[in-house]
Amino acid sequence: MKLFCKHNFKKEENILYCTKCGKTIILECAHNWEHLEKITIRNAYDGDKIDGFERILKCTKCGDLKKFIY
Repeated sequence: MKLFCKHNFKKEENILYCTKCGKTIILECAHNWEHLEKITIRNAYDGDKIDGFERILKCTKCGDLKKFIY
């Protein structure tokens, strides 16, 4: 690896790498969230009463999952 390098970065999926010295930079995903499912949370003592909802989202690019409870 060179001590000083004028980087010539090449992009491959979510990684940038220098073709001269091999330095790599991992890029963060610009998430594209897709709605997977919505779950109803019911009261443990009274099954008819709704306590809230849970929504699960999945990124179509990297596969990350995100859960919201409201």
